[in-house]
Amino acid sequence: MTEFALRSIVKTNSGPSFQPSSETETHMANNNTNKGFRRFGRHYLLLLWKNLILAKRMPVRTFLEITLPVFFGFLLLGIRHIVKSEIHPSGRTYDPFSVDHLPTFLDQPVSMIGYTPQTKFTDAVMKTVAAKLRLFQIGYNDENSLVTEINKDMPQSPFLGGVVFTNLTLELNITYKIRLAAKLRNSGIGTLFNGQNNWRTNLLYPLFPIIGPRNSHNETGGPPDYYEEGFLTLQRAIDMGILNELNSTFNSSNINIQLQRYPFPPYKEDNFVLVIQVWFPFLLIMSYIFAAINAVKNIVYEKEKGLKIAMTIMGLNGWIHWLSWFTRSLVFLTIADILIAVCYIVKIPLKSGGSSSIIGESDITLVFFFLFSYSITSICFMFLISTLFDK
Repeated sequence: MTEFALRSIVKTNSGPSFQPSSETETHMANNNTNKGFRRFGRHYLLLLWKNLILAKRMPVRTFLEITLPVFFGFLLLGIRHIVKSEIHPSGRTYDPFSVDHLPTFLDQPVSMIGYTPQTKFTDAVMKTVAAKLRLFQIGYNDENSLVTEINKDMPQSPFLGGVVFTNLTLELNITYKIRLAAKLRNSGIGTLFNGQNNWRTNLLYPLFPIIGPRNSHNETGGPPDYYEEGFLTLQRAIDMGILNELNSTFNSSNINIQLQRYPFPPYKEDNFVLVIQVWFPFLLIMSYIFAAINAVKNIVYEKEKGLKIAMTIMGLNGWIHWLSWFTRSLVFLTIADILIAVCYIVKIPLKSGGSSSIIGESDITLVFFFLFSYSITSICFMFLISTLFDK
């Protein structure tokens, strides 16, 4: 048989070629997809099993990773037990005080008051003010000269301060500025909790807000103390002096002005609020720092030894590797979050009497959600840090 005949027979017997239908192609695609999901699932479970084996082989690290956050929670409970808490059911009221006379300046008695500009009207007003406050008045040509002279020996200057009249054109709209020392001279030394020893005009609220009235035991308001620094008395004397010059029949001696702090409703005086404001962020970071260090160390160790590359060569997807470490870290931190939330909410007896908790007015679900969200962001930050190191 010739070569041509053989080729004809083969061509004749081969029959028509097979063309798969669309249903067959869809079925094959679904099978491939299911096989891919099953393969990913096996890889994921295998890596979880590997991470759990590693955690089991390092029991001390695993124990600290779970219990160290709880330890700091118990530390706050101990502080909560010690810090005093007192309830004031009747609120707080204050007695009125007079601003007719200057307070006593212990470090350096004041004896002079400066003013500018020098006009017939301002000379008469400041003469009345000086007589009222038992001071000597000194006039200056401009504000710069006044401020320079007053600040020359501060805070030991004999000047109480200076008065700058800024508008004298209209009798019904006379304005002036009171220039006192930048540093408070008669209100004590500033501390961490009450701020610097200045007027704090850049602040709307205290650096560390507290529950209850500020400086609750001070009848005049406390730092920055406008009474103890002589501001209120000087303001009252200037106003009365201006009224005397504008109205000859006006007699300021018949007017008795007193000031009084606004009463405060019933409240709970709890110094633990100050402790929480200062130490809570630090203790929260310290609670999760060991878990972060441990996770970064384990991930970098796999990268250093080439285990991650080897698993990638064998067909492991990178996202499965990260997902397994994320799940492992989140499980351990979730256990810690639950225990910490319980520590923050549970009420314990106080040394001063009664009982209270660290965050008594918050729902435990909200506290747990906050800690859980913080754990997730911490794990993501761990992964970011781990990419920066190879060993």
